Amino acid sequence: MKATKQPGVKQISRGVFQIRAEYECPKTGKLKTIRRRVEAANALEAANLRDSLVRQARVADSKPDRLKLRDYVTSWMAGKLETLAASTADRYVNELENHIIPAFGDYWVDAITRQDIIGWRNEQTGKPASVNSVLRTMRLVIRDATRELGIADPTLGVSAVRAEQGDDDAEEGGRILTLEEVVLLLDAAARVVPQWYPLIRLLAVTGLRFSEATALKWGDIDLDAGDLTVRRAQVRGQVGKPKTRKSRRRLPIEANTVALLRVRRAAVRGDPGDWVFPSETGGLLFNGVLTKPLRKAAVEAGLAVSPSPHWFRRSLNRLLAQQSSERVQMAMLGHVTDRMRLHYDHVLLDEKRDAVGRVFGQKPDFSPDTGAETDESNLGGRDGNCS
Repeated sequence: MKATKQPGVKQISRGVFQIRAEYECPKTGKLKTIRRRVEAANALEAANLRDSLVRQARVADSKPDRLKLRDYVTSWMAGKLETLAASTADRYVNELENHIIPAFGDYWVDAITRQDIIGWRNEQTGKPASVNSVLRTMRLVIRDATRELGIADPTLGVSAVRAEQGDDDAEEGGRILTLEEVVLLLDAAARVVPQWYPLIRLLAVTGLRFSEATALKWGDIDLDAGDLTVRRAQVRGQVGKPKTRKSRRRLPIEANTVALLRVRRAAVRGDPGDWVFPSETGGLLFNGVLTKPLRKAAVEAGLAVSPSPHWFRRSLNRLLAQQSSERVQMAMLGHVTDRMRLHYDHVLLDEKRDAVGRVFGQKPDFSPDTGAETDESNLGGRDGNCS
């Protein structure tokens, strides 16, 4: 019996057929053509092989192009730079170049597995806080890459490194101070490092980031109203936008801190555009400038800690959580999550002021000397060698 002819199938020789088929590419909508010589018993079998090849080609075309993580990171950072604070950008670059790319840069993104990431995590010997910081950055990059490529995220379910109990470095920013420890530290700072006391106290009662507090200008502070507005941040002398959109916020200033700033303002008699906390050369303070002053104050206060400025922020976060709603807490500190985004902008200044009042109003002695007799020579900061 004569074999039935099949469209797109031509017999070349016994058992060999030329097949041809057109199909629409799922990604571009353009027509593509398949031409192939295949071995088959007859034209019908060759036609079935042709149809199978078309199905395989459609599936292959619907998948994203394979991409190595190294190449994706380049475009990822380019898109992020304009939205990141300088300190965050520096951290991402450092972690990507020194940890993530050396480990996974040559991997195809779709070939990275959960076990690969767990294996990397378990091999790390650094401090838990440092390892977890890199792991968070890795999650951000791979999550975005897999979302764009439409593939499963291998970082899901990979837990952070557990810190040893009592490890103060386990969490970014160090330990959390109690209200009593905050008061003791501020009282001590007023006595032993008065030149740094206004900045230290402002950090404690507002939860400002160091980068935000040291980028304040007098025009950002309304002493009559008792509040300030965060408009910018600085890192190593580079002034830019605050860390996030929600970091631009208006905050109340506790009454005794207002009095302290009034003294400082009267002494400097500067322009509204002048820095509130300049270095001794009139520039911006660098990170680490409060390390020695805070350590000295801690010793004076009898606290066996070496606090950093960020400790005040984390401590106020905990204290606010005990005295106010999560909505107010996040509005004070400039945090934002998708869940809180709709409510975030509607936290009134009076609500924030009330929350701060409830925190520090628990301590009737929270009114150390406001510095009314502070020597004008102590009003300026130093660039970093304060003892």
